[in-house]
Amino acid sequence: MADAYTGSCLCGAVKLEGLGAPSLAVCHCQMCRRWHGGPSIAVNFTNDLKISAGSENLSWYDSSEWAERGFCKICGSTLLYKLKNGSMISGESGTFDLPGDLEVSEHFFIDEKPDFYDFTDNAPRLTGAEVFAKYAGVQND
Repeated sequence: MADAYTGSCLCGAVKLEGLGAPSLAVCHCQMCRRWHGGPSIAVNFTNDLKISAGSENLSWYDSSEWAERGFCKICGSTLLYKLKNGSMISGESGTFDLPGDLEVSEHFFIDEKPDFYDFTDNAPRLTGAEVFAKYAGVQND
């Protein structure tokens, strides 16, 4: 796989770069489902995720006590999710030019997933409590 992956919002005003190997995680929490209209399929990179252009067009929504969500203020594309404690920043997989053979590595908030959809992969499925335990120091208030 490549060492760098490019991404952007729908209108191209915000450009992103993911460095290192990508991995996919699906979040089923109610906030992500409301933000996307369905589950979030996030991409994490082993080395870094950075805004390569258009940071002035990026807006952050303070969605909870522990996280913020970034979107393009021109076209509204959902782009980024970051924990306020700095332990994680994820991009939305659909915004990046990723290889087609990636597999989901993990599911988050599986306890909040509605019954009307399902994924057939064998990736670990974590409850909300397990997600917070994994990212120690993040509180679900």
